[in-house]
Amino acid sequence: MKSSLAFVLCALCSAFMVGCASGGSKTSKLDAKSQYPALPDSAYISTRGESTPAAHQCPSSDKSWRKENLVNLTKIANDCVRLRQYERVEQIGNSIAQKHHLTPWGSYYLSLAAEGKGEYTRALWMIELSINKSPKMGMLYYQKARVLWQLGEYSRAVESFNYAIKENPKFLDPHLFLAELYFRDQSFDLAQKHFLAVMTINPNHVGAVAGLAETKLIMGNAAAAAELYEQAVNMSPRTLAYRFKLAEIYEISQKDYAQALSTYKRIKTILSEQRYPAGDVPVNVNEKINRLELIINKSKSTDKKISDSSDKSKKKVRK
Repeated sequence: MKSSLAFVLCALCSAFMVGCASGGSKTSKLDAKSQYPALPDSAYISTRGESTPAAHQCPSSDKSWRKENLVNLTKIANDCVRLRQYERVEQIGNSIAQKHHLTPWGSYYLSLAAEGKGEYTRALWMIELSINKSPKMGMLYYQKARVLWQLGEYSRAVESFNYAIKENPKFLDPHLFLAELYFRDQSFDLAQKHFLAVMTINPNHVGAVAGLAETKLIMGNAAAAAELYEQAVNMSPRTLAYRFKLAEIYEISQKDYAQALSTYKRIKTILSEQRYPAGDVPVNVNEKINRLELIINKSKSTDKKISDSSDKSKKKVRK
């Protein structure tokens, strides 16, 4: 049970699309050292689902961008953030701050650049300058929350994530982060609330569907969990973690051995096609299949004996 749970949480992490922390290391649902959820993307940019920018999209020459208008400058800066070219992000941020000082964007990008360099105190100072200029912009509170989290000020960070949602209720990322956080803290009612919010914003967010499924399962609603994991499997057919959890629910919670057997057989087929390393698989699939077949055959044999006994009784009554 525990190994299966760990297996599915790893898949939930990648499906949540929380991306990479600004330092560039690959994130997981829970940071191994701090036991806190990994941070969402370094910048909230409307590029979800797009490929990584090409290197030339963050120009190496100052002259190639200094005459651009504000809209184009922010696009270039976003690409530089995604490529982790923080020196260039800082240069663009300084240019915006000088030419468009009434907007929040100069100090916003300076905050991202400082965060990328690990200068979290400076990053916080810069994003607070942005908030002072635009106190109703959810994205700025989101960035502040991320920096506060890096500084270890977790209560203030959660407060700022909630401010981001208050100013922009359809802002997916803070909902998703809080859902993971409350799930970790076993505040399942709150986790459920935020997973549902993500699904309302994006019904095709498989990570939120799987996250809500796991939350329902822990809360004791196996039927709802099975329906949600079925939905997750349909949305991401090659993600074995969802199939393993679904098979586990069929077998253990619902005692639906036929469905469990069918699911494990499908897993076996996918495993053979994708050649998963044995160490990455949480259970021995062949043993599961053999055990379930034995249970089903035994059940059929018992049912047949009961049926034969019933037929004999009927004949006796007729005599």
